[in-house]
Amino acid sequence: MTNEKQSLQNNNNAVTGSAIKKRNHKVQLVTEAMARPENKKVPVNSVPIDKTLANVGFQKPKRKVTQCFIHCSADSNPKNDDVSVMARWHLQRGFTEVGYHYFIKKDGTLQEGRNIEETPAAQNEFKTINGIKIGGNTNTIAICLHGGGGNPPINDFTQEQYKTLKNLCKSINEAYNSKITFHGHCEVSSKACPVFDYKTVLKLDKNGKLGI
Repeated sequence: MTNEKQSLQNNNNAVTGSAIKKRNHKVQLVTEAMARPENKKVPVNSVPIDKTLANVGFQKPKRKVTQCFIHCSADSNPKNDDVSVMARWHLQRGFTEVGYHYFIKKDGTLQEGRNIEETPAAQNEFKTINGIKIGGNTNTIAICLHGGGGNPPINDFTQEQYKTLKNLCKSINEAYNSKITFHGHCEVSSKACPVFDYKTVLKLDKNGKLGI
């Protein structure tokens, strides 16, 4: 191997090693923060929002958005009912941060996750429905509700969660003048996610247009 090739190889190894160290460091920080009694429920990259959204309006990001996807955490353990847990799980899977933009707790509390200006890491799959291509992470917003654990998954979501979801989706829909569509992860995946009947909750039409 030439000196130039050896140098390139060493640089690549260094970059890879540095990325792994940074990811592991993030995981360690999240774990340590959650372990502290005074910070047991402090979310990472998250700001709690009033669960009724009465005084909070959705801030439309500068990036293009055409679709909004609904997810569930696929977990029903009350101890995991927080966006900081999602962040830790996603970091352990190799993500740079939590994949969802919003997380809705069982009591209806809405938490922010990934910056809305950033593309989510939530649904990689694509599918064409009624002649319209949906899916992928680009140009989407990702919302996750805690629940849907078990095998088979159970519908254990609360009315408080549905209320927050509807208010959030209405706010998003208004920001885009009703030109955005709403979908469940199951529409592009073989998974049951988000488990509950989101089409009825949001009164979606066949193309995913909001009806509430």
